[in-house]
Amino acid sequence: MPSRHQLSPYLPPFNPCDINVPQVRILEWVKPGARVLEFGCASGRLSRLLKEQRQCRVIGVEIDESLAQLARNVCDEVIQADIQTPYFWENLQVDVDVVLFLDVLEHLVDPMSVLKLTKKMVFKPDTELIVSIPNVLFWKTRKDFLLGRFDYSDSGNLDRTHLRFFTFDTAAKLVKESGFKIIKMDISWHYPLLRLVWDHWMKIGNFCITRQLRAERGFFKMAALFLQEISPTNHPRLVRWLDSVLRVPARLLPGLFSTHALFLARISGE
Repeated sequence: MPSRHQLSPYLPPFNPCDINVPQVRILEWVKPGARVLEFGCASGRLSRLLKEQRQCRVIGVEIDESLAQLARNVCDEVIQADIQTPYFWENLQVDVDVVLFLDVLEHLVDPMSVLKLTKKMVFKPDTELIVSIPNVLFWKTRKDFLLGRFDYSDSGNLDRTHLRFFTFDTAAKLVKESGFKIIKMDISWHYPLLRLVWDHWMKIGNFCITRQLRAERGFFKMAALFLQEISPTNHPRLVRWLDSVLRVPARLLPGLFSTHALFLARISGE
């Protein structure tokens, strides 16, 4: 029988090539060597990228005990706690440059109160906030709503653990009304069929490695070599160029074609 964290959708590592994933996209917003407080660090999969690619020191906060235990293998420190309890805030003592809430706020009963507490207890004038929030009204869920479907799932924009739902505009409003000034905004895009093609392209690198280990000659070896050649790991400039082109419609119509709203913010008035 699978263990608890084998069933968790928060366990698989992020593909560092896939810059359409919010957790990968925001890496360029984090200054090298920054001290990072990551709320909802799960198994430490983003923390690992922060340490490897940005040389950050990461303090993770995770409510799930089994995931927190895994994160301790990656993070410099892990606090296993519920951030919606007064006890957590009374005992929190950190000095950080960046605070991350990536796909976390929608799981909270009162996300604005948590953001305001974070601002009060953690932020200095130069501390930065990075937020990623799912857009519940992107085209796929709009289509489902029109067909009379509102079905929860184990992950995604209708994750059954989501307590709050946001659009692109209401996500921005949440950040601003919590006392922050938005410095940068971005999105993750999703179009019919194109996203499916993109996701399969992003997986080619891992597929090729497996194939090359198994196939030593003939057609499969040639196919594996071809796939390895077109792997996104070998073409980072092409990945960025295609992503920049595909982002244009989603930036023009974020309420329709963006699955996530991404914000970089500082304390309002600073």
